[in-house]
Amino acid sequence: MSPTWIWAVLASAVSVSLAMPNELQLSGSPLVALVAWVPLFWALKQTKRNSEASLLTGLFVFVTTLIQCYWLAFFKDYAFWTLMGPALVEAAFGALLGPFLRRFLQEKTVWRPFAVGALWAVYEYLRSNGFLGFPWGLAPYPFHGWLWLIQISDITGLAFLAFLVIALNVWLSDLADSLSHHEKPELTPGWVLASLTAVTALYGAVKLMTPAPAPIAYARLALVQQSSDPWASNGPWPSSGDRDSLREAVKLSLEGLRQSRVNMVVWSETSIRGPLQFSRPFYEYHPAGHTLMSVIRSHDAYWLFGNPYAQSPNDEDPGWVNATVLMSPAARIVDYYGKIQQVPFAEHIPFWHIPFVRNFFKSVIGLEGSWSLGRKVTVFHLPLPRVGHQTKATELAFSTPICFEDAFPWLTRLMVQKGAQVLVNLTDDSWSKMASSEVQHEVAARFRTVEDRVYLVRSTNSGVTEMIDPWGRTVKGPLPLFRPGVLLVKVPVTERTGETFYVRFGDWLVGLFSLFLLARLLGTTLYSWILRRRRSS
Repeated sequence: MSPTWIWAVLASAVSVSLAMPNELQLSGSPLVALVAWVPLFWALKQTKRNSEASLLTGLFVFVTTLIQCYWLAFFKDYAFWTLMGPALVEAAFGALLGPFLRRFLQEKTVWRPFAVGALWAVYEYLRSNGFLGFPWGLAPYPFHGWLWLIQISDITGLAFLAFLVIALNVWLSDLADSLSHHEKPELTPGWVLASLTAVTALYGAVKLMTPAPAPIAYARLALVQQSSDPWASNGPWPSSGDRDSLREAVKLSLEGLRQSRVNMVVWSETSIRGPLQFSRPFYEYHPAGHTLMSVIRSHDAYWLFGNPYAQSPNDEDPGWVNATVLMSPAARIVDYYGKIQQVPFAEHIPFWHIPFVRNFFKSVIGLEGSWSLGRKVTVFHLPLPRVGHQTKATELAFSTPICFEDAFPWLTRLMVQKGAQVLVNLTDDSWSKMASSEVQHEVAARFRTVEDRVYLVRSTNSGVTEMIDPWGRTVKGPLPLFRPGVLLVKVPVTERTGETFYVRFGDWLVGLFSLFLLARLLGTTLYSWILRRRRSS
């Protein structure tokens, strides 16, 4: 294997990492993304064997994961597992992709860039879904600020954008090859890509100029960012860290309630560790001065908490889940949502009930337990006061993807299908200690607003706390990262409109790409077999 190929792959890994949100440039660089994959594709076109393509692609994915997600190493005592685990799994997945990339990159056809673009879109879909789904570092993410480009997501999801970005990189790689060998470049793919981009831009411009539906009411929310240290709350509950975090969150909530009329106060993921189901006496007396329960009962607002919840409290296994809990102004639990898409082997460990599995994770990795999976998609209903001459009561229907669940299109799409008009995300990424971690998460979530055409409200422990509109624009916030504060947002409530094409049909384009690639592989394989038979006869 040529050292030049390895250097080219490493150059691509660094370039792709710089294109994504990073500590040097928090928003990332879409211009870098236009050429970031070129060295990788150049190297893969030179390979002679599938094993070389596997090693190069695996190396590329391994290095990009380490550079982009190095903040995973700050997950307390589990640094090796939380960083190296995803990097190795992603590298293995990349190694499987390598031979397929080589196959399509080395085809002598003018449509090669589009085949590789389709393959990459399918690859990103597969790697970002399922139990091991890791939706970080996807090809569309550097373009989150190009609103005219990403509006197409309400039809195609992320697949078309991934296809477009990668096809461009392949064509530029081919162009560089042709020029370096003094050959006539093939311009047809470039013209096709320019035409597709123009149509996408036109669609985006029309969508951005379309007036928003007139609101029939507003939901006023107070988003509490307490910026507490999650590791200070370790050990038996309630620790001193628990008490400090609770005191800060109540203080910020009161600041918000004093500034404006509030319909709902929203805290962040696992903002209080003591389960509200069973620990009410503690919250009747804490924090001192302004106890949580007295504050709730003294204001005409609902409260949304990140809190552990027992799904089957009377069973031998109560089914404890990382949850959001909605409380009424009377301090009664109205409903809950349990996290469904959990962090593999950190939050949820399959077969935890088997002694061997449980003992391994306790003794080798140091994990003491496993959350149960959430059992239902919940659409909460927040009553709102009547506006003007309205005779019918108004409410806000919302769902609450927890932490990185707002990076999974399938889940938020399901929430919208079930009636959610707004997504309210509760997150705690403060353990990462890095601004790039917070922004990478926010960028991934931003695409959900366009796909589903809903508002996204993010209430976090340390950032990014903000409100994003259905076109991907930040309309309120964000609060400064890693600093306590409260953000008051006014969410428009409108009459229900039709679902987007993407909400109705999901990742249909991934299915179409998969059929095309399968047909292409079978067709070329059959053609080669026929040629061999003719030669042998």
